[in-house]
Amino acid sequence: MSPFRITWEGDQALSLRLPPAYTLENARRIAALTHVLEEAHLPFVRALSPACCALLVHLAPDQPGADRADEILLSLSEKAWNEESQASPACLTVPVVYGGAFGPDLPEVARHCGKTPEEVIRLHTARSLYVVMLGFVAGFPYLLGMDPTLSTPRRKEPRHRICAGSVGIAGEQTGVYPCPSPGGWQIIGRTHLRLFDPRRDPPALLRPGMELRFQSMTPEACRTWQEENRELCLEDFQEGVCS
Repeated sequence: MSPFRITWEGDQALSLRLPPAYTLENARRIAALTHVLEEAHLPFVRALSPACCALLVHLAPDQPGADRADEILLSLSEKAWNEESQASPACLTVPVVYGGAFGPDLPEVARHCGKTPEEVIRLHTARSLYVVMLGFVAGFPYLLGMDPTLSTPRRKEPRHRICAGSVGIAGEQTGVYPCPSPGGWQIIGRTHLRLFDPRRDPPALLRPGMELRFQSMTPEACRTWQEENRELCLEDFQEGVCS
């Protein structure tokens, strides 16, 4: 029997949920379910919105099978649960300039964690991280797998504007702001990779189920990398704090 609980969310969406727990295991299960539904090419499935413990399935009620959507999706969720684990996806390297004007909160994170800034950088780049979901703005990746000793609360006063590419920590999560926006995460560095580009297909560079690993670079090395990979980079990657 499938452990997913299925419920209607209005008349044009269904959610398949696992017991609420923000864990890597749950995230991988949701990614596996998403993959199974994508491969099924169900005519009544309009879009899929995965999160850590749930998958929202947007429906096209006028398509064949929509009247049995809950039954069909529950059956496929059993298949996803029983499938053998998928091989780990390729790991994307994300270059980051840590500290200084690019990471103004690095000293505060180090102080809170009882570490030096260099130790924070070493631990933040030491592990592969898993993309759980995208939100709160287009292309923002919520990442699991960060060393738990780097857990740091959000800022007491959010900034009015965070630069695109800013890498932050909030609690046990880390993530990257794909575009300028308000935010309260502790900003420890910045990448010049363009995570969201509406001209690209798909527009988001990352998607749930992918893995990435941060790599520390000097500003000079990043500028060189940017010159060689302009099509992947932000156009306004410059020193300075957005606020």
